[in-house]
Amino acid sequence: MGELERDDLQALERLENERLVYRVRGAGTFVARPPITKSIELTSFSDDMRRRGLQPGSHLRTAESLPAGAAVGFALGLSPAQEVVHLERVRTADGVPMCVEHSYLSVPGLLDQPLDGSLYDLLRDRYHIRLVRAEQSIRATVLDQETAALLEVPPFSPALLVERTTYDQRDRPVERAISTYRGDRYAFEIEVVRPSTED
Repeated sequence: MGELERDDLQALERLENERLVYRVRGAGTFVARPPITKSIELTSFSDDMRRRGLQPGSHLRTAESLPAGAAVGFALGLSPAQEVVHLERVRTADGVPMCVEHSYLSVPGLLDQPLDGSLYDLLRDRYHIRLVRAEQSIRATVLDQETAALLEVPPFSPALLVERTTYDQRDRPVERAISTYRGDRYAFEIEVVRPSTED
C-alpha cells in the first residue's frame, strides 16, 4: 500500500470518527448529514421536525383495517380478532425520508379522516384524545432491502427500531407504533438523573 493510499484511509477514518461519513461493507463510503436529535418526551414526529426548523412530511403507503393479532392486541388490550386500523407511512423532513412508521389504533372512523398530517393532532382535534405518556423501547438494527429503498439508503445500513405504546389522558392504550429510523440521520437524547439519596 502506497503512502498516498494510507493517507487517504487515515483521512477517511478521521471523517468516520467525526461522523461526517459512514461506510457500508460492499457498498462504499457515504457522506453523513448531521443527525436530527430527539429528546425522550412524548411529541409527534411533525412537532419534532418543526422545532428544528424542518418541514415535516408524510407519505401514506397503507391505510387498512385488519385483525389486531396477538402482539398488537396485547399492547392495546384488545382481542387478537378485534379490528384495528393499520397505517404505514414514510415520514420526511424537508423532503428527505427519515423513518418508516407502522401505527396500529382502535379508533372508530379513522380511515374516513385525512391522514396526511400529524396523527396526534388529528386524534386531539377530531376525537378529543390527548396522548400523555408512552412505554417505549429503542434498539439497533439494520435495514432490509425494502425499508432501505423507502429511506433512500443502502441495504443493511444501520437503523434504530423504536416500539412504542401510547396512552391517553385516561391511561388507556391508544396506539401501538413500530418505527424504523435511519441511523445516519436520527439520534435520541436521554437525560439521566441520579436519584436523590437520604443521608
